[in-house]
Amino acid sequence: MTSRTVTDSNPMGQPEFERLQIQHMLFLLTLDNDLCLSPKKAGARNVLDVGTGTGVWAMDYATAFPDCKVRERERTRRTVGDG
Repeated sequence: MTSRTVTDSNPMGQPEFERLQIQHMLFLLTLDNDLCLSPKKAGARNVLDVGTGTGVWAMDYATAFPDCKVRERERTRRTVGDG
């Protein structure tokens, strides 16, 4: 899992950021460290993470599947790349 910290420019604030990071870890524990349940995940060429929150899922997925183009969209801000 990728580790991130909140900067002053992050509008969600540290408590919400930490809550979302814990939520991500709990999902990974629940899903036996599987980032996605889709049977097509290993062959995916493009993935869109909508409502990306902290961006940790998109970063973890991009790391796990380096040949896949991962884009994220968050309504309030951008967190991963310039996608």
